[in-house]
Amino acid sequence: MNIKRLIQAVSTALILMPIIASAAGSGWYIAADVGQSRFSDVAAQADQIVMQIPQFGVQPISVTNSDTGYRLTGGFQVNPYLGLEFSFVNFGQATITENNAGLFPCGPNCFVVMSGLVAARLKAHAWTLAGTGMYPLNDDWSLWARIGIVNANMNLVINVIPPVASYISSIDESSSGRLTTIYGLGVRWIFSDHWSARFGWDQYRNLGNSNTTGEYTVNLDSIGIVYRF
Repeated sequence: MNIKRLIQAVSTALILMPIIASAAGSGWYIAADVGQSRFSDVAAQADQIVMQIPQFGVQPISVTNSDTGYRLTGGFQVNPYLGLEFSFVNFGQATITENNAGLFPCGPNCFVVMSGLVAARLKAHAWTLAGTGMYPLNDDWSLWARIGIVNANMNLVINVIPPVASYISSIDESSSGRLTTIYGLGVRWIFSDHWSARFGWDQYRNLGNSNTTGEYTVNLDSIGIVYRF
């Protein structure tokens, strides 16, 4: 499945929602969430990623696997308990910096010892289609859960500083078009007729490609605001 099928699924859902919606508790809404994203297994995969560039004696200096992430959502509440959301999510980036030292050829029977840095940057964003379930605790507070599909774009850029002639000095890899899954849990607070706040955790599983960018699970802890029309 790819992004074309995701668009088809969204289009079908938009047509069916007004038909299946009940009169009470239904309607359109928009939401914006912001929080911290965390890329799993970045440290474990760091050496494998950087070793795509020939070198010797690689030692990790620093790995940053979290960043600010945000989500923009359009949704439809079918009834007080069920809904459907279509979202764009930006996860920010993870970074890896490693020491680069090794022997590189400079001519026949000639090698030179060079040292520098290998800098890798992994950026990710995604489109998601998810169903939501709501469990009201009282008139103001509800628990919610989210499950759906994700089409993510991962971009990995690796640079050798300084660049080394005769060797690959940079790599730019992208991965997209594969549908994976999302799970989420949270709580919602309704504080006016049209406005509510929500707090939650979501897990976006198996993003990327093990042969190019590496494969990661990304968690997003977020706080958001919802406006219901």
